[in-house]
Order: sequence, then structure tokens, then C-alpha cells
Amino acid sequence: QTVDHEDVCNRQEEIKLLTKIVHIGGRAVVYGSRRFGKTSVVRNVIAHDFMLKEKSLAVYIDLFGLSSLQDLTTRFKTSLGIMLAKKMKMKSFLDQIKNYIKHYRLELSFDPATGAPAVSLSGSHANDEMSLAQLFETVFDLSQDYKTLLVLDEFQDITNVEGLEASLRSYIQTLTKSAVIVLGSKRHILKDIFHNETKPFYGFGTDVEFGPIPRAQWLPYMNERFNQVNKSIQQDGVDTVCKLMRDVPNAIQELCQWIALKETSGTITPQQIHEEMCDLITNKSSRYYEKLAGLSKNEENVLIAVAKNEPLAAPNSTAFLKTTETSASATRAILERLTNQGILDFSLSGYSLTDPLFAEFLRKKNSSSF
Repeated sequence: QTVDHEDVCNRQEEIKLLTKIVHIGGRAVVYGSRRFGKTSVVRNVIAHDFMLKEKSLAVYIDLFGLSSLQDLTTRFKTSLGIMLAKKMKMKSFLDQIKNYIKHYRLELSFDPATGAPAVSLSGSHANDEMSLAQLFETVFDLSQDYKTLLVLDEFQDITNVEGLEASLRSYIQTLTKSAVIVLGSKRHILKDIFHNETKPFYGFGTDVEFGPIPRAQWLPYMNERFNQVNKSIQQDGVDTVCKLMRDVPNAIQELCQWIALKETSGTITPQQIHEEMCDLITNKSSRYYEKLAGLSKNEENVLIAVAKNEPLAAPNSTAFLKTTETSASATRAILERLTNQGILDFSLSGYSLTDPLFAEFLRKKNSSSF
């Protein structure tokens, strides 16, 4: 879940660097753990502000769970249509833009409820590879008279499609007048894509890392929002929230929003924060039980063991394997699978759950019943 432009907390340095890169038509590789606000900043700040400028077009494509070349071309066409609809304030824009869309027919429709315009690209092509080439050619043609930005989110999932890395690198190289931002959260895959000298994207772009937000920066941010509901928080409360949520920005904001919804006033104490966190976990427990229902018993055992030991730095230790009740080889496979699914995050510190609230749910579930 992304946050709006005005709700992004203290990412000024990242925004400043990305804005400069986009301004010169450069390339950026944005990385960091899941739920650290990468998509919110790139999509809702950088691309949003870019689109507000005259004759500027930003195409955002989410590659999460990408399954095939056809899947990519479908997402690309849909994203182009969404971008054109956002930019279109009058029909004349669509008439002007048709000159740049050589391989597709533009079809305009309107939402009957809101009246908002929708644009779709139609047209059949010999194969998906040709279609992808023509979509990049469309962006290239647009870039001759429009400033263009291409954003590829969850970029590591291009590895799901054999041969796509080389094709994408080749196509992106043709966009000499376009800025390109790629985002990803699975560090082990991104490292192989961008740091492996044998891979097509080796040395691509400028790295922009999203790390934890300093706790002192959260104090004015939280109070600005809590004051609107007759609440306030002091630094000890901020420290409590951040510690419980493992400094994960999206989780911090989720817990604070829950606290803000409660009909209380005054200074929020650390004790209240613990109580509200428990209430929030209870509120979300049905979602978490549903998530567990999609896992095997061995996967659940490993997940609970990680939650109790995060960050897990020694997954091969005898002590940890004993708690999983699963063999060493099976545990390794499960850790990799859950990381690829985005349930776990792997960093230099070790394995941890991407959702701190889910981790706390698992710890509580293992010690008591809901």
C-alpha cells in the first residue's frame, strides 16, 4: 500500500537525488526493504510531479509477479493508456498524441459514474517480442517532443521470464532522451542483476537506497497528524512505535493511523501504544489467518521460528533448525520461497518478516490464542 504525496515522511534526500536524475534524463536503481516507501516516493512524488509539467509524460509499470512476455506487453499497454488518460484534459491532446502512436489504435471511453476519461491501446501484432519492441518505440517517439519518464517497479521479477533481461537492456538503451527508474525489494536478486559482471544490467544506473527514517524525524511528522485529532506524542512514544514496528515506515504509519482513529485525546503513552498495537493485530487477525491458510505446515513452522528469532542471521544453526521441526535443506528452500513471495526480507542482518505486525501476530499466536 502506497502513501500520498503529502504523507511521505522525510525522504527529502532521496527525492532530491531522484529529481536530479530525472531532470537530466538519467537512470536510477532504487532499492531497499519492502514497506520502506520506495513506490510511494517514486510513483506519488517523482512521477506525479513530473506529470504536472507541461509536455511531460511518465509511464509507471508494476512488474510484480510477472509471468511471461505477453504479461509484460499487456501491462505496458495498460500503463500507457493510464498515463495518457491522466494527461488528457481535452480531446485535442489525444488528437496530438496519435501522431506518436504508430502501431496502435487509441480508443477513448468515459467512466459512466465519474466521467473520468479512459484510454486503451488496441491492435494485434505478429508476436509478443515485436509488440514489446513497438511499445518501446512508442515511448521513444514520444520522447522526441515530450519529456518522458519510464518507471519499472518490482524490477527483480523480470528474472521470471527467460531472456527478458537482455531484451529489456537493449530496449532501454534506445531511450536516449528518457529518464528511467527501476525499483526493487529483493536484494539478493537485485544484487545479481546489477552487480554481476556477466549480466546485461551490470553497472546500470545510480543507486538510491531507502533505509530507515531517523526516529527524531518522526516526532514532528506524527505530531502534525495527531494534533488534528487532539492527540500528541513525545519522543519516548515515537521510540516505542519505531521499536515495535522495527523502523519500517509503512508499518509505523499504519499503527499511528490506528491510534489516531481511537476516540481518545491527550499525550499518547508507551503503554497505550502497546495496547493499541495488540488491538490492531486482533483487528487484522482474520487476514493473517487467511495468509497462513495458504502456507504448508512446514512453511508456517519456519515463519514462526523466524518471527521469534528475527533478524535471523544463522538459519543453518542447529538451534534454529530444531525450532523449525524441518530438515536443513527444506528450511533453506522455504526461506528462499517465502523471500521470493515477499513475506520475508533478507538483508545483511539476516531474515525478518516484511510486516512487523504479522511477526508480532505469529509470536502471540505461538504463545496464546486469539
